[in-house]
Amino acid sequence: MDIYRIGWYQGLGGRLMQHVGPNNGSPQPACPINASTGLRECQWAPTVKLPIPKDWLGGVYLGKLTAERDGLQSYVIFIIRDDRACDFLFQCSDSTWAAYNRWPSQWAL
Repeated sequence: MDIYRIGWYQGLGGRLMQHVGPNNGSPQPACPINASTGLRECQWAPTVKLPIPKDWLGGVYLGKLTAERDGLQSYVIFIIRDDRACDFLFQCSDSTWAAYNRWPSQWAL
């Protein structure tokens, strides 16, 4: 997994912050669906934990996961925030990303 901080960086679109792995992932169990609410809550075991270094600035980060076997890629987006005063504020709509996620298999209520 390669961790990037998203930004301009002279037109490169991100800065590589850290490489993690290789990691040995394992199949996770299917996530049960609550029949009354449609909520799907997964109780998956973590494969890796990423302690955030103290020198990482607040911002939007992207974890690029690449399978060793076939090179397929997937992405994990996360936010690091801090409590510094600022002249402007960026709001990142994580819930919107989740709402338009077609996992699993385009399932909907």
